[in-house]
Amino acid sequence: MPRQTGYSRWITISGLLALIFILAICQSGCGNPTPTPKPKPKPKLSTAQQILRQAQDAIQHVKSYHFTLSSDHLGPGTDNSIQINKVDGDVQMPDKLRAQATANAMGMTFTTQLIAVANQQYYTNPLTGIWTKTNQLLDPRTLTNRRTGIAGILGHIKHPTRPTNGNVENAPCWLINGTLDARYLTVITLQPTQAKRTVHVTVCIGKSDHLPYQLRMQGIAIQGDTRQTVRTFLLSHFNEPLSITEPHVA
Repeated sequence: MPRQTGYSRWITISGLLALIFILAICQSGCGNPTPTPKPKPKPKLSTAQQILRQAQDAIQHVKSYHFTLSSDHLGPGTDNSIQINKVDGDVQMPDKLRAQATANAMGMTFTTQLIAVANQQYYTNPLTGIWTKTNQLLDPRTLTNRRTGIAGILGHIKHPTRPTNGNVENAPCWLINGTLDARYLTVITLQPTQAKRTVHVTVCIGKSDHLPYQLRMQGIAIQGDTRQTVRTFLLSHFNEPLSITEPHVA
């Protein structure tokens, strides 16, 4: 048998040492590796919740839309309250709005034009038609904000029902019913909402584009409302070109 050289003997010894080292490691847990903790699974969303999430995302990515807000079965109101009957207008993301509003105040019905560019807000005097600057109207950024605007309303709907087939202005949509804390409607009522009030909500979400086409809210939201008070917010003409500028104020 040939004699091992010093080099080959060193290779053999190194291999034995490596084997002993591996065996020592395995005795301390090689056969029972520490399990990697699994992340907790996220709660599974219902189909209705998934559609509402998609609508939240979709409305935040549009550049503009037209809207109408109508109010039906309003209560008697109070001496100092303004009851909004109808608003017809446009929103240009992220901070511009123009509209025409019809409202009741002190026993009279009047119509005024509104324009808001960020925190610069204007309205026309119902008697003279002259533009007046103010800071008491809606800041359009609250309407387009994900937490306080349309997306916020969609995100706070509770107990959504299974979606059913619907149609709004020839747009096939998913109808979902639910409940909503009235405080999230301040952006629509433009007045302080009643504490601890809940309204019933029906939304219609486009099947093809996931956009909200209608939000219908019934119940007591502000002082003077009744259980039959209904506010309907319709959205349309998404992403059409708009140019909203501040009016000239004398």
